[in-house]
Amino acid sequence: MPAERSRLDVAVAERLGVSRSAAQSLIEAGRVTVDGEQRPKRHLVTGEEHIEVEEVAPVARAAVAPARFAVAYEDEHLLVVDKATGVVVHPAPGHPEGTLAQALAALGAAGGEDHARAGIVHRLDRDTSGLLVVARSE
Repeated sequence: MPAERSRLDVAVAERLGVSRSAAQSLIEAGRVTVDGEQRPKRHLVTGEEHIEVEEVAPVARAAVAPARFAVAYEDEHLLVVDKATGVVVHPAPGHPEGTLAQALAALGAAGGEDHARAGIVHRLDRDTSGLLVVARSE
């Protein structure tokens, strides 16, 4: 019975735990070899071939400035903060750091089970400034 064959891009994606698109990029950049030779992404491989992936150095990210805001009111139960225009409220793809939620967590804002939410009761878009109510306790 012949060995099961799969496309090179599929095999690389599964082994590295990346998307097929990311695997295809590695193959097209010449960072993947099969038995010492570069092969196209559609190349069919079996478990008997040696697939090698050249390590890619991580890209250095610039330091992210902390979120800009001012505390308009606070007591033991809540904060009211004045969020500046351009400040991202919650971490999201493209904005994993420097968010208002992260800055508020350092001030003792409560996020309950979802620590990334930092007790924020409602939200404002990045390009909107204004007051936000933030819970400090459940």
